[in-house]
Amino acid sequence: MSLEPGSADDARLVVVGASLAGLRAVEAARKSGFTGAITMVGAEPELPYDRPPLTKEHLKPDGPQQSKPLKTADALAELDVELRLGRTATSLDTDSRKLTLDSGDVLPYDALVIATGVRPRLLDGVDFTHPRVHAIRTLDSANALRESLTEDQPVLIVGAGFIGSEVASAAVASGRSVTIVEAARHPLSHVVGIQAGAALMDLHRRRGVTLRCGQTLDSVSDFGDHIEAGIGDDKIAAGSLVVAIGTVPNTEWLAGSGVPVDNGVVCEPDLSAGDGITAAGDVASWVDPRWGIRRRVEHRTNAAEQGKHAAITALDPAGASAFSSIPYVWTEWYGVKIQVVGQTDADEELLVGDVEGESFVALYRKDSQLRGALTVGRPAATQKFRKLLTGSASWDEAVALARELG
Repeated sequence: MSLEPGSADDARLVVVGASLAGLRAVEAARKSGFTGAITMVGAEPELPYDRPPLTKEHLKPDGPQQSKPLKTADALAELDVELRLGRTATSLDTDSRKLTLDSGDVLPYDALVIATGVRPRLLDGVDFTHPRVHAIRTLDSANALRESLTEDQPVLIVGAGFIGSEVASAAVASGRSVTIVEAARHPLSHVVGIQAGAALMDLHRRRGVTLRCGQTLDSVSDFGDHIEAGIGDDKIAAGSLVVAIGTVPNTEWLAGSGVPVDNGVVCEPDLSAGDGITAAGDVASWVDPRWGIRRRVEHRTNAAEQGKHAAITALDPAGASAFSSIPYVWTEWYGVKIQVVGQTDADEELLVGDVEGESFVALYRKDSQLRGALTVGRPAATQKFRKLLTGSASWDEAVALARELG
């Protein structure tokens, strides 16, 4: 079934996930000329808001306690979208094209966009209902952690990835002592390579953060005013335990629906995942023709771009095209901006610049082409490397630019 732009008023688009990807899907549908009914379902009671600030601005001592909506209620009303907030999808019948919510309501659809995102991966044996244990994904969870950072007690973080590192930065800024426990011997090596990963871990060490790599948390005990974590033969006392060991796609509700699921919703290159069904954002797994690999991308830019593309594909599958992008992600630790463009799986990794001075570039080569770039403390350089990637620049061109920038 194809719902061309400007289709009949009785057509129904349902977007599951009141996220950035979900919101962009709604906006794209209206911009394309779709005049039918749109319903957006969201698990949280809040209007769609940005999640990246939750481990950045929201954790600062003077950070905002409320989220700033991506779109106001009035602006959403102008889009003529029905909001079902504080509700989750529980099942999907693709034969009858009906979505069931936890309220028992059944929503019929002609086109469906899945943008249910991900949730934090939990740690076995840890009670995540404990007030001193945190896993950040929602505004409430970020505010709870910020409150705990006001206590003059050490902070223990499990996971040295971007989220764990952002939490460490916020904790240090709040005057807390920090220990990071990381299972990998070479943290972030799967994300930015061994050399760059080691250089990034030095940002923590220079701020007095204790890194315990190649180790895992064995136990957690409650002592009332603090908790105690067992790591091998050692015990570490902390006021807060933050677990940041990755995510799990929210796809359980799709069981038995026929929508393919394997570490996310398995999509075609155009983001389709069934008749009239597409997926977007953190939950979507697809093969990007530019890179030739199946992947999920959990970054803000990707969510925004995919949300638009998924809506158009769902409404007009006959005219659909493959979704392709140059991945971009940024983070900030201790006031140092870190950005990644492109892919970092490579045949060669090269660092150029002042690594100890926290101002350098890491380049990634695949065959004779530039594959991706990491910039640390060099925000102005990022766009230059993105332009090279867009133009399929050679490795030699990228190295020359990095050395020119110093």
